[in-house]
Amino acid sequence: MGVWDTRIDPSLDHQLDEITNRDRKGSCFFMEIQDGMSFPAAKELERRASDRRAFLTTTRVAVGGLLIATIGHVIGLLVK
Repeated sequence: MGVWDTRIDPSLDHQLDEITNRDRKGSCFFMEIQDGMSFPAAKELERRASDRRAFLTTTRVAVGGLLIATIGHVIGLLVK
């Protein structure tokens, strides 16, 4: 999709080393190779993974907010 442009020496050895050794997990449009997976299926899996990461982030923020509110409420009750 034209996302990764390594801009390295054009010799084949360096390109192969760069492509095979760089850890791209969590990078934009990265999907591990799976035999028989079509491009549309990989796009759908990437969308699902992105949605899951967003959901987990939102959930963590909400739980953190509830925890802070609960602690504040308990402290308020103890002060009275």
